[in-house]
Amino acid sequence: MTNALCEVKDGANPFVPTLDGVDVTPGNVIVIRLIGPANVWTLELFGTDDSTDAEDVGIVFDYVLKTATFTMPAGTGRALMFRSTIDNGRNEQGALDTSHAATFGIYSPTPAGLRVISANETNEGSVTHGWSRAVNAIIRSYTGP
Repeated sequence: MTNALCEVKDGANPFVPTLDGVDVTPGNVIVIRLIGPANVWTLELFGTDDSTDAEDVGIVFDYVLKTATFTMPAGTGRALMFRSTIDNGRNEQGALDTSHAATFGIYSPTPAGLRVISANETNEGSVTHGWSRAVNAIIRSYTGP
């Protein structure tokens, strides 16, 4: 079955599927690869947490091998949201096909093991990240029971 699902490699660790997101180590080299076959593959970093700038992630793409490589930004409490699309989101007949696009998150959890929120839309509050800035401050400050 053709789909846009990916898997992620965190440093020397084995590849793991992106279902439910992937926790990685800050500062490690991260490799994302497309699982299935595709004629055309695109990968977009479409959202980050409130302390990470997408322009600073520095993704290097290899569209022949269908991989993307970058170094996870230093520091815990980070979130990156990706959209993987194959064959321009269309099936062999040219119709839009939802299985040809998938979204997933890559996270460096807080010391308490929590994931922060990534937002790609402005809602309220911060001009760039809306309400996620206030929520992420609470998540980052939590030290556990």
